[in-house]
Amino acid sequence: MRGNVIAVGLSIIALVIAGCAPSGGGSGSAPTAPPTETPTQASAACADSSAAPDVVVRILDFEFGPPSAEIKVGQSVGWSNQDGAAHTATLDDFDCGTGTLAGEGGAGTLVFAEPGEYAYHCSIHSSMKGTITVSN
Repeated sequence: MRGNVIAVGLSIIALVIAGCAPSGGGSGSAPTAPPTETPTQASAACADSSAAPDVVVRILDFEFGPPSAEIKVGQSVGWSNQDGAAHTATLDDFDCGTGTLAGEGGAGTLVFAEPGEYAYHCSIHSSMKGTITVSN
């Protein structure tokens, strides 16, 4: 019985060591670097901005106001949180957003570099929705 326990234990150790060995075969082979990420559509569509926004959307009573805004390419939208609760403005189809805006005074601004219609929501309160339309 003791021999079986030792054999199982050695098998587990061998599997763990094999799983930790670098790929590519042979000793001394360097681990491969992770692939570099190519820019996503989000990085081309919008980005954080510290400049004064061209259009301001107020967040009050768990609503975006106005719920729809129109801007030109290169302009920005700012969100001003006037609620007591924290909120976000997160684009639906892109990895881009304001992050969490603190209640009663939190603000964030995004600049849009590509024309299109961008639906967004509050990732904390899913019933809160809005749209930004960007034209040339």
